[in-house]
Amino acid sequence: MPIPFDPPPSPTPDEFPMAGPIAPVDHKVYQLPDPQRYALDQERQRHIEALYRLGEYAMFVLMWNLRDFDKGLVTRCSTCWGADASMKRRTAEVYKQAEKNDCPDCFGTTFEGGWKAKIIRPSLWDFGEDLDADGRRGQTITSAAAVQSTHDFQMHTGDYILRGDGNRWRVSSMSSIHLRVGFEVPLAERNIIAFNFGQAMREDESSPSYSLTPDTTGLREILDVTRPRFPLDLTDFEDFRDGAILLDSYETPRVGEA
Repeated sequence: MPIPFDPPPSPTPDEFPMAGPIAPVDHKVYQLPDPQRYALDQERQRHIEALYRLGEYAMFVLMWNLRDFDKGLVTRCSTCWGADASMKRRTAEVYKQAEKNDCPDCFGTTFEGGWKAKIIRPSLWDFGEDLDADGRRGQTITSAAAVQSTHDFQMHTGDYILRGDGNRWRVSSMSSIHLRVGFEVPLAERNIIAFNFGQAMREDESSPSYSLTPDTTGLREILDVTRPRFPLDLTDFEDFRDGAILLDSYETPRVGEA
C-alpha cells in the first residue's frame, strides 16, 4: 500500500533559537526553488529564433531622454533650448519647454544631437491599417503596428524605427516580457525576455524623422536583404554617440568624466 505524501511542517522559531525571528505561516512551505537560469536562456533563444525566422531587419534609433539628462550623459539642445546664459535658455528653463516643437537639430527631444544610438536588430511586426489623423501638421495618413525585437537594448516612447521599405515609425507605447524562474527579486536586466513589445505609429513624410540618415534609398540597400540565409553582420551601419547606453540599468560616466 503506497504511503501518503505528508512532508514535515516548516521549522518553528523554537527549533532554531539562534536563527532570529521567523515570520509565521498559515500553511506548510515545502521548498523555495532555486532560480532556473537555463529556462531563461532557452526562452531568450526561442524568441531570437522566431525573430530571425519570421522577421526583418530594422534600424532602431534611440533618442536622448530625460533619464539620460538626469544622469549627466547629455546636455540641452543649443538650437531650440538656447546657448548657456542666453535669454532663450533662461526662458526655456523657467517654462521647461523649448521654443520649437520640431527642432531639426534635436528632432524635438530638446537634447543635443537628438539621437544617441542607431542599431540594427531583427524585428517582428504585425499588419496595421491606414488611419486618417489630424495633428499639428494638418491631416495626415498614418498607421499603427506592434513590434518586438531582442532583449539587449531598451526602447522608450519617442524613439524611432526605420524599416527597409523606407517608412519611419515612432514608438508610442512600450511594455516588456519577463520570466520568473525561481524564488528571487525579478530584476529587469536579469529576468527579461524582451523589452520591445509595443505600439509604433508610422510617421508622415513631413516629420523631422525623415531627416535622419540613412535616407530611403540607403535603408533599402541596408535592410531589404534577399535570402541572407544566415544572420548578417551590419555593425558597420550602426552609430553611437559618446555616453550612449542601450539599457537603463547600465552605469556610464557622466559628460566630461573619464
